[in-house]
Amino acid sequence: MAFTDNTTPISFYVVQNSPNIPVPPAEGSFYIHDNLLHFAFDTTGATPLSPIVFGSSLPSSGNQSKLYVNTASGTASWWNGSTWIQIGGSALSAASADTLSTARDFEISGGATAAAVSFNGSSDVELQVSSLAASYLTGAIPGTVTAVTQAASTNNTTIATTAFVTSAITANNANFVTQAEFDEFVTSAFQFKDILTELSELPSSNQEIGDVYQVTNSTPANQFFVWNGTTWKPLGGDLINLSGYVTLAGTQTFTGVNTFSQTINGSVSGNSGTTTALQTPRTFEISGGVTADPVSFNGTGNVNLVVDEVDATALVGTASVNTTGSAATLTTPRTISISGGATAAGGTFNGSAPLDLAVTSLGASYLTGAIPTGVTAVTQATGTNNTTIATTAYADRAADNVRLMIRVV
Repeated sequence: MAFTDNTTPISFYVVQNSPNIPVPPAEGSFYIHDNLLHFAFDTTGATPLSPIVFGSSLPSSGNQSKLYVNTASGTASWWNGSTWIQIGGSALSAASADTLSTARDFEISGGATAAAVSFNGSSDVELQVSSLAASYLTGAIPGTVTAVTQAASTNNTTIATTAFVTSAITANNANFVTQAEFDEFVTSAFQFKDILTELSELPSSNQEIGDVYQVTNSTPANQFFVWNGTTWKPLGGDLINLSGYVTLAGTQTFTGVNTFSQTINGSVSGNSGTTTALQTPRTFEISGGVTADPVSFNGTGNVNLVVDEVDATALVGTASVNTTGSAATLTTPRTISISGGATAAGGTFNGSAPLDLAVTSLGASYLTGAIPTGVTAVTQATGTNNTTIATTAYADRAADNVRLMIRVV
């Protein structure tokens, strides 16, 4: 093909094999030979153009031994000594460039929200997380996370801190006896004697005030009865349950459903409905087209198999590669990071592949909405009185140490 500067025709040749550049060459002509661009200033020979100059605009004048590429328009031009001659009539598409021809927006939505930031490859991107949705929380809240301590007598779905629970219990201590005082009272006032089958088996003589029997065929079943000096009175229900103070020796048979709130020590035979761990751990691994190192699994945690090798011979189908339009990658990779309500280490992005940013921490102060039921928190030590989160286990344990009203019948 040929171009002209309105005085001398300029020819553009593609020469496949050396030494096929014409001798003498045509003055003012371009040649592509051995993957290099050559230019013939006169008929003495064709000189390789070196280097190629890139810029966002053309200078007022150029060097006749150089080729200039305008990155803004995607065109190539040559300075003939007095004016610019554009090579070709349409914009060029590069495999990589300093900027993207069409800027793209980066934003975060869903569990975290960050305003969109325009990105064309000229600088790094930092996404500012402005809020976190509590409904997306999973796993356990770290023990260092704090919450606002609500006003006394608050009764709603807001989070209760250990300070709130301690304050609420302390405010009512005047009406209760301590757990130690209660244990001493029960031990001295009641004496557990035996387990009976029928109410008719309760003694009618030689019983002492405070003697306690458990009757299996009672209403409700397994009711405790205490001798008050005149008659046998039922315990439990709204009064008191002495099951925690009963010690049984020998082999016992439970015919109904029994709930144990404490750890059972010893061997248990048979199959359990559920368990926290497998007696024999099992190994998970992947082989074949992809491979992953074996991971031991006993039920106490999830399994994450990390694929470390893919057998290319097992691939099927055809990969679709888009080679049209703007640049496929950036000449200068950019760092993409997350800050604000969420923090993630910066990742390098050049447009050749998706970027996965691993969030390493979340700012609790950005939380909005209700925390899901399945989310847990660290149970603080007994006596903790600060802004850390109080779990139901903490509240239950704190309640064990409060003063209890005892109504003796």
